[in-house]
Amino acid sequence: SAFVLRISGAVLSFSLSVVLGRMLGASGVGLYFLALSVATIATVLGRVGLDNTLLRFTAASASSGDWVAVKGLYVKSIRFTLIASSLLAIPVAIFAPWIGNTLFGEPNLSGPLRVMAMGIVPTALFTIVAQMLQGLKRTRDGIAVLSVWAPAFCLAGAIALVPTWGGQGAAMAYATAAALTVVIAWWRWNKATPQTAGIHGFFPTEKLLQSSVPLFWVSMSQLVVTLSATVFLGIWSTSADVGVYGAASRVVVLLNFIVLAVTSIASPKFSALHQQGNTRALGALAKSSTNLLVLAASPALAILFLAPDKVMAIFGHEFAAGATVIVILAGGQLVNIISGPAGAVLMMCGHERLVRNTVLLSASICMAVSLSL
Repeated sequence: SAFVLRISGAVLSFSLSVVLGRMLGASGVGLYFLALSVATIATVLGRVGLDNTLLRFTAASASSGDWVAVKGLYVKSIRFTLIASSLLAIPVAIFAPWIGNTLFGEPNLSGPLRVMAMGIVPTALFTIVAQMLQGLKRTRDGIAVLSVWAPAFCLAGAIALVPTWGGQGAAMAYATAAALTVVIAWWRWNKATPQTAGIHGFFPTEKLLQSSVPLFWVSMSQLVVTLSATVFLGIWSTSADVGVYGAASRVVVLLNFIVLAVTSIASPKFSALHQQGNTRALGALAKSSTNLLVLAASPALAILFLAPDKVMAIFGHEFAAGATVIVILAGGQLVNIISGPAGAVLMMCGHERLVRNTVLLSASICMAVSLSL
């Protein structure tokens, strides 16, 4: 079920990119991707590294029946995320003209960015609730919140609003989708946790931060790897180039949904097996997860390597230059897939600092190569 939901989310996200590409063209969708990149940076900062920390501790606490800890995790994480993401969303809205005009040299970016800023807080909130739902082994609910509802609402909103409002309409669709998704996340959490009703939750802040702070740097480093190309293209090239690169990268991100589908199912089990000290079963699960990843991703990889031009033609004739980009990015995803869920195993077993150090190195290399190329 989780795998089907992840694939559904991937199809919806891909369909959204295609619809926006065909409606807005390479330049228009490039502005959308730039605004989305800024909003995504603020959203990740606003989650303060809590994503995988919450998944890990929720899984461990729920498996031992410690609902006081689960309630404490939920209340504390909502409070932290609400404050942090609000402190970031407001400056993004205020400084949207400066970001558009001065940083990217795109005066038309400020309007969509200001609207998108309204989606930063709800996106940060529904993401952490989705991770906690997966920690409770409510995998279907968690993945639906994380990967299905938001792109579904955004796609419907784009179809309705973009013909009239253009790029501004796409931004409105994004913000509205985020607001609707956070309501669904809250509803599913309350349905999943009747055990926490009426109890006073508690979870040590120090313990939460000891795990979340290293993972915050992991999230930021992953963000550098994911968004540096888009941001640097926005600064030094044209919005049309951003649009072409963004379309190509979103095709390849479809493979990432397969990775996330497998790791989201396995991660709570990694945490629970580590808690039980069952290393043999944990190792067996890691190996079987890797085999599943390779099996599931092979057909999609073959299409990307053999017919990249036909894939890019889906977005329109302006996007033909992205065929080579797809092949290069697919090669990177191939390495990611055959490496298996190594990062998830480390994070769920308390080795956040090892993950942090590895991803910081990766981000540093990415920045250096991006600046030179």
